[in-house]
Amino acid sequence: MTVIKMTAEIRYHAFHFLSVLSDNIYKRFEGFFMKNDRIYFVLMFLIAMIIGGTFIYSFIENWSLLDSLYMTVIVLTTIGFKEVHPLSDAGKIFTIIFSLIAFCMLAGVIGILSSTIIESNVLGVNRRKKVIKKTSRLKAHIIVCGVGKLGSHVVVGY
Repeated sequence: MTVIKMTAEIRYHAFHFLSVLSDNIYKRFEGFFMKNDRIYFVLMFLIAMIIGGTFIYSFIENWSLLDSLYMTVIVLTTIGFKEVHPLSDAGKIFTIIFSLIAFCMLAGVIGILSSTIIESNVLGVNRRKKVIKKTSRLKAHIIVCGVGKLGSHVVVGY
């Protein structure tokens, strides 16, 4: 009974720690998460996954960096080739967790890229509609380009 209580308590504290940590990370990099910077965030996360996966495979399995990088790319791209070398139990557990994270990341990348494309198209269409609507209301107007010193006197005269 005590073991179950301890694990529930440990789970509660771990969840609380992770939620506080993620809030702090979001607040620190709040400007980084703006809609224009989402692609950069995804690319940085992908690079971090590649570097992290490479070093973890190298550490757990005692592989060369090239073999570790190769295995990381196989897992991240969901190609599914056979392992470079037979995996230890720790390597299998890491591969399971890493594969799940990679799959979620892939789904997130697809979502972010598609929403960015759709938003940019929708915003561009709405912007054009506003300009057309405003210019269609204008009657007997003059468009002045390149207003300098002389042009500003001409514009004031009208």
